[in-house]
Amino acid sequence: MTDTMQDIKNLSHNDANIRSQAVIALGQMGDVRAVSPLVDRLIHEPSLAVREDITWALVKFDEMSIEPLATHLQHTSDDVRHNAVHVMGKIGSEIARPYLVAALSDSVARVRQKAVVGLGQVDAASNASVLIDRFADDNALVRDAVMDVLAPIAASITYEARQGIHQANARVRENCAALLGMAQDRDSVVALYALCDDDYLDVQMAAVQALGEIGTAQAATYVFQLSDHQQPMIRTLAKNLRKRFKQ
Repeated sequence: MTDTMQDIKNLSHNDANIRSQAVIALGQMGDVRAVSPLVDRLIHEPSLAVREDITWALVKFDEMSIEPLATHLQHTSDDVRHNAVHVMGKIGSEIARPYLVAALSDSVARVRQKAVVGLGQVDAASNASVLIDRFADDNALVRDAVMDVLAPIAASITYEARQGIHQANARVRENCAALLGMAQDRDSVVALYALCDDDYLDVQMAAVQALGEIGTAQAATYVFQLSDHQQPMIRTLAKNLRKRFKQ
């Protein structure tokens, strides 16, 4: 029996240490025959430490791991789907993109959250539009994951964020307004001011805050005007933001 086949056999050993050693050996050898057995072991492996080793090994195999992982995205276990999405994100290949996008619609929030992270690992900027759509997710952890991915690149996705403040979903509008503030996007000032009369208070507040962060003369003028807004919380926020500007 070759070393590869012996190590594949040892993936099912009762001793977790031996399984771990087999995983590491297979990752180092790079024999493509190991990919499917490693994916199958990932699905059934009870040890977190061994699963982490398997993740490392599958990442070493790079794009060859994606299709075998994709076969488990419809698995009945959300643990299995979560692990498959996690490894795809770690691989970070564009080939994984359609599978990660599909996982954004998973019935379990933590799988959707991991898909958001994975798309960020593939390429956050090129996936900005589809990620912005996930601001509409009912789960706050998923929405937070989207913001964690997009906030560091806010300045490079202003076009997508400007589109987002016109979406029907209030959470999308709110978070896109926040992104435009982070980006200090001067070209969105007028649209943000219009958003200060949105039907939803959270959207209004995000728009006012964004104007304060942008800080141009035009934005300052709007903030001063908002100090007389009919909504008390908007008035209070605008008055606090006025301190940033010279009278």
